[in-house]
Amino acid sequence: GLPLARQEKIWAREGISLSRATMANWVIQCSQSWLKPLYKHMKQELLTHSVIHADETVVQVLKEEGKPATSESRMWLYASAALLRHQVRIFEYQPDRSGKRPESFLRGFAGCLVTDGYAGYNQVQNVTHCGCWAHARRKWREAMPEGATVKTSKAAVGFQYCNKLFAEERKCAPNHPKYRQEYRQNRELPLLEEYYAWLNTVHPEKGSKLEEAVRYSLNQKQCLMAYLDHGEVPISNNLAENAIRPFTLGRKNWLFCDTPKGAEASAIVYSLVESAKAN
Repeated sequence: GLPLARQEKIWAREGISLSRATMANWVIQCSQSWLKPLYKHMKQELLTHSVIHADETVVQVLKEEGKPATSESRMWLYASAALLRHQVRIFEYQPDRSGKRPESFLRGFAGCLVTDGYAGYNQVQNVTHCGCWAHARRKWREAMPEGATVKTSKAAVGFQYCNKLFAEERKCAPNHPKYRQEYRQNRELPLLEEYYAWLNTVHPEKGSKLEEAVRYSLNQKQCLMAYLDHGEVPISNNLAENAIRPFTLGRKNWLFCDTPKGAEASAIVYSLVESAKAN
């Protein structure tokens, strides 16, 4: 996350002339010649897992063919589920946010894919799409007025339902996946049935934050309920959000990549370092 331009100045203070261009070429050369084969092996390992988390964030690449320097590209993140013994974190640079990017990356994967509500992930075939209850809860929180209570705000009621769900999940989280699945069917399924029955009684004003929260849960119902049948699947995509955070924090320092080769090298280096940290 430390920009090469800043490193150049640090070296200069030590009396060493080392340009950012030279350091960038070192990173790219190492990534392409030595690290990329390991990166590809890690990807193949990840695709054998039963659960994969996915997320993406903005990255700016200045010298990208056919695109202005100010345009947005994407850094995609694919990660192992927390319960798996061997953890893999794969970052992949792509010039856009098209759903064909995860569809291409995940070709051959046939497990559970945990994501937020972005429709592009629907292009990924032959997987079980699992939604994120943290996103659903966030929608309710954003719709709550200041000082809202369950007596004065529908959003507060929705938020409380989500909190109850997370509380139930914490009780079974340490257990074996098979037990978690049984617990969810017995304790969480009735709560969700009550939640969706209540949702059908809520008629929010069009264009409001409340309507957005209601629509998210209704549109994502199948994905949000999918975790009930898979004990190894968590109820949120927080793992992916946490895994991609080091990249987003680094981006605040270095701001952009100069070339697509540099962005790809960055993806490879982040993949190796974040996988090592996760293990």
